[in-house]
Amino acid sequence: MGKHEFAWVRSLAVSSLSARACVLLVWFVLYGVLAAAAGHLMAGAAGVRAAMLAGAICLFVGLVSLVVTTLVAPPEKAAAHVLLGMTIRMVPPLLICMWVVQQQRGALLEAGFPLFLVAAFLWGLGFETLLSVGSLLKEPS
Repeated sequence: MGKHEFAWVRSLAVSSLSARACVLLVWFVLYGVLAAAAGHLMAGAAGVRAAMLAGAICLFVGLVSLVVTTLVAPPEKAAAHVLLGMTIRMVPPLLICMWVVQQQRGALLEAGFPLFLVAAFLWGLGFETLLSVGSLLKEPS
């Protein structure tokens, strides 16, 4: 692979924490636009609310993950960095989704909230991973 193929990933990863948080926010604003349209088509206003709540939850845990991994697990400890970040990203959305499904009925479940939560999680997962561990890419020698 060429020397500069991953330069854009590295530039995101070495940016300041606030810059990475802003990039993540913009990424989730794009999710919000797409998910709101899908939610409206699926369940009207309730679908839009379900999609926005799912996006807000995943944005929040993504931001918390970026902050905590930056402060607690330095990139030199790659395994700890990835494990901590993934745990923070996965556990809260999973618990919330399980709680909503356990209710067995309600506006959120009927509006497709679990689907939107999974979609928001997957939407952010790859991008958040690039932001948090992209700095682990070494310069080719």
